[in-house]
Formats: sequence, C-alpha cells, structure tokens
Amino acid sequence: KDLLSYLDTRKSVELGEIAELIRPLFIERDSKGSELREAMISDINYLGLLEEPAKKTLVKEGFITRATPTFIKKGDLLISIKGTIGKVALVTKELKETIPGPSLCILLIHDQSRFTPESLLLYLRSSFGQQIISSATQGTTIPFLPVKSIRSMKIIIPTLEEQKVVKRGSKKSEELFSSISEMQMKLDQLINDGWLQIEDKSIKTSQGG
Repeated sequence: KDLLSYLDTRKSVELGEIAELIRPLFIERDSKGSELREAMISDINYLGLLEEPAKKTLVKEGFITRATPTFIKKGDLLISIKGTIGKVALVTKELKETIPGPSLCILLIHDQSRFTPESLLLYLRSSFGQQIISSATQGTTIPFLPVKSIRSMKIIIPTLEEQKVVKRGSKKSEELFSSISEMQMKLDQLINDGWLQIEDKSIKTSQGG
C-alpha cells in the first residue's frame, strides 16, 4: 500500500513506453553447428554489470540469422524473468554474437531523453525497484515475470536533481568495483603464493632437503 501510495504522488510511465522488450529465442542446438555465446544470470556481477559470458553454444544452421535481432549490444539492459527474479544488468562493452539465455530478456531503451541505461539500471536495482519487480512476479515453484507485467511496471520519471545523484552514484559504484576487483586479485595472488610456498616446503621435506 505504501508503494502504491508513493507511486501515485510521482509522475511515472510504464516500462513498455520507454523500452522495447526483446525476449530470448528457443535455442536450436547442434553439436556440430556454429558457435554463439550465451549470457546467463550467473554472468551478472554484484554491481549489475554483465561480465564476459563464459558459456558457448553450438546452434543449427540458420539459427544465427534468426537470432541476430536478439544479439546483446553495448548499452542494453538485461533483466532476469525466470527462476532468480530481479537481477538486472547493464552491458558496458561490445560482445561478439551473444544471445540472452532462457532466463534473460533485453531491455532496449528508446527514450533516452528521460532515461539513460544507467539511471534505469539503478532504479530497477534499488529496493524500491525490486519491490515493483517482486509485486509483478508470479509462480511459486518456479517464479517468473510475465511479459505483460514487465511492460506495465511503473517507472518514476526522475527530477534533474535525481538524475545528478544517479550519475554520481554510478561513477562511485564503478570506482568501488574497480577497487574491489583489484583487492580480490591481490588476495587471490597472496593465497596462491602462500599455497605454492607450502607445497614447495612439502616437496623439499619429502626429498630430505
């Protein structure tokens, strides 16, 4: 009730008015076919960015041509629609012939005068946006987001001040992610170096050195 009351006080639009929803195709696999990359929910990191998809899929002849309109491009948003609901990601770099997996849809923003991919990403990933997504979710055993519900989700039009806050928050998030990634690499290196030292000592001991 609080959510609906707040929505009534703000100017908003339906998601379908500002973005085109591109659904994943049923993948026609072929063990001897052409190769595509397939983006999965697990490729979305905790900052809401799509990392390099690791899964490679071999598909039947002709499928690539049909799948071209669903190729993921830089600037697209992805939203999970089945199983793990509410994961949203921004594509920050060009990907080679990559399609969304069966649990992901592409959101292609066509009204960037009011919404940038970054601002919509932060909106949908916020606790408020997640409540809206949760309220549109159906199913118990396997939760899913109906396409109709996605298109009708209310998106608050941000004020100029809110847009500035979004830009600052987006930049800060990137800086923090860069720092965290660097620290993770250093931690991994320390762990690997420590293990190699232990292993080296064990080998010398077993050889009587």
